[in-house]
Amino acid sequence: MDCLSFRRQLWTDPGSNDPAMDAHRAACGACAAEYRRVHELESGLRDALQVPVPADLERRILERVQAPRSPNKPANPRLALAAALLLGVAVGGLATWQWDANRRAQPALDLALLKVFQSDDAPLRMDATVEPEQVQAVLAKLGARLAGSPGPIHYAKSCTIRGQDAVHLVLGDNAGRVTVFLLPAERSGEQQSLIGDRVNGVIMPLGRGSMALLGASSADLRGVAERIRRSLVWNP
Repeated sequence: MDCLSFRRQLWTDPGSNDPAMDAHRAACGACAAEYRRVHELESGLRDALQVPVPADLERRILERVQAPRSPNKPANPRLALAAALLLGVAVGGLATWQWDANRRAQPALDLALLKVFQSDDAPLRMDATVEPEQVQAVLAKLGARLAGSPGPIHYAKSCTIRGQDAVHLVLGDNAGRVTVFLLPAERSGEQQSLIGDRVNGVIMPLGRGSMALLGASSADLRGVAERIRRSLVWNP
């Protein structure tokens, strides 16, 4: 089992007991760290849904609500508060369940990026550079622009990553081509490695979103990332 297969199965079924997953996790430190992170998230979601509610709370509320009340008698504020809390727990649990269902329906970010990267290698073979005006037009769709030059850009197109608008760039580097994805809808609190077959990658924070860089193992991803950081400006 390779890293891509491991992570796809991990995010699809975190509780899997597949021996192949156990063997890969024992041999791959990066995937072992991802396994721990996913299971910590799953544990946190389970804990968030374990809200203690008195067994007879619903019955008591219904009895009080349905009981006749004198028109001159004010509503019981404690009862109103209990009803509001019960409704809040139900709505909160439903929202958490829906968020978790949506997360499971989406591939992990690294898998989504690798899928786009591996689906078409034509951008990596382009020698001509894209006109600055075209690059600016693509970036404008994300509310961004270049205030300087990050170096030669051989490809600049809009794309979709996990259902969100993104930009796909290919920049020149001394060691070859470096693919850059600008991801304004993806929040990344810390840098993380992106693992794939014969590809070196990293996902890192960028402004209000993230960016991902992929290239050959000899590519200077940090250097390209710094050039992007110096050049890219998010519009207010």
